[in-house]
Amino acid sequence: MTGIELFEKMEVIEDQYIDESLSEDITFGKKKKHSWIWIATSVAAAFVLAFVGVVNAFPGVAVAMNDVVGLKELVQLVTVDESMKACLENEYAQYIGEEQIMKDGHYSKVYYVVADKTHISIFYKTDVPYKGAEYHHFANVFCDDESPIVSIWSANSYETDIKDLYELRITFLDELKEDMLPESIQMVIDFGKTWEDGYPTEEGGFIQQPEATATYEIQLDNVFFVEPIVYDIQEEIKLDGQRILFEKIEVYPTMTRLYYSEDSNNIYELMDIDVILKDDKGNEYEKMQESDMYIEDETGVIGTAIGFASSYFDENVSLQLEIRGVSWDYGTSPEQDVSYETKSVGGLPEEIELLGMELDEDKTLTIQFRVFSNDDLGYFYELYNVETGDYAETISMEKDTEEGYWIHVESIPYFKEGEYVFRWGKQETKKLDKPIQLQVK
Repeated sequence: MTGIELFEKMEVIEDQYIDESLSEDITFGKKKKHSWIWIATSVAAAFVLAFVGVVNAFPGVAVAMNDVVGLKELVQLVTVDESMKACLENEYAQYIGEEQIMKDGHYSKVYYVVADKTHISIFYKTDVPYKGAEYHHFANVFCDDESPIVSIWSANSYETDIKDLYELRITFLDELKEDMLPESIQMVIDFGKTWEDGYPTEEGGFIQQPEATATYEIQLDNVFFVEPIVYDIQEEIKLDGQRILFEKIEVYPTMTRLYYSEDSNNIYELMDIDVILKDDKGNEYEKMQESDMYIEDETGVIGTAIGFASSYFDENVSLQLEIRGVSWDYGTSPEQDVSYETKSVGGLPEEIELLGMELDEDKTLTIQFRVFSNDDLGYFYELYNVETGDYAETISMEKDTEEGYWIHVESIPYFKEGEYVFRWGKQETKKLDKPIQLQVK
């Protein structure tokens, strides 16, 4: 039988058979609705594994299988997200299978949860769009007592390739604490219009007064509390006279996190690191920008964690970090007086040129600059009232005839000598001629 023929056979399976197989009385001390997909009936388990294999072999027709109830989420997991794909292939997912009809007639259903101490993904379906011009939904997650799970997180719903199926991704941006993940969570889906100052916005945003709400109580399985695989690094590198300490790597099922910190004596601020994680099989685990985490104490940011795709389920002999580049913020110049009398804003680098100043009869000062900026090197400036903190208004920004330069026009109403100051700064992204290799495992 070909892969496509198997897909056709799977399409005729009645929804009730899958639902019945997932509700068999196999609880192992847990509620039925929280049984893991690999402890369902042998028929359902074999069916899931066969499906995963076929989707891997024929990814182009995976979306055509979205009529198979209970397996819709698997299509998205297998074909898109590599970390989620690994979780699914290793049976690291919890089936929920609960649905609700709201008082306004709208429908929602929660299918699967995948979680660890860094991240929660909930796959759910609703007939209300996430970004509807008029009526839409907004989903979030809390502890069972309605308190936040952690103090800082990001929570966003994403459309999948399956009609009406969404993934709610919650990423924890705080330093990981012991017992951070609660044993049960509450998922809330609000339905209604978004209002801002009394007017509905076109799309997105928070629903101020939901017209209907669906609440799901989800008891997390103990397997989600798995401890990470930890590799201690403790290696310092020096770039452009600045010191960066790579401390450790923690590998979770849904994400790998690299912890590093900057030397307190560094002059430049590290904005970003171009770094990848590789294993001995040639796999590269790329950065997940939305998963960066900042570690703070009373003095401010003392460390950072970068998120990578997970290597948790991979059988590798070695892991290696490869640092390919850095992005620096070189700081700003001292405050310099803005003077119409002398037609100056203080000392400027070659990449910022003062083209002219004009003061009209209403005492509005117009200043024109020529500023260099591209993908790797950028100059910026601030023009503000030293007493009030009010910034000058940017009237226009247009490309100059010379590559990389822009013409900026700023306006200061009711200008007076001595009230406004100017300072400039520089940011740069630098690729390393020879990448730096750090052995992790």
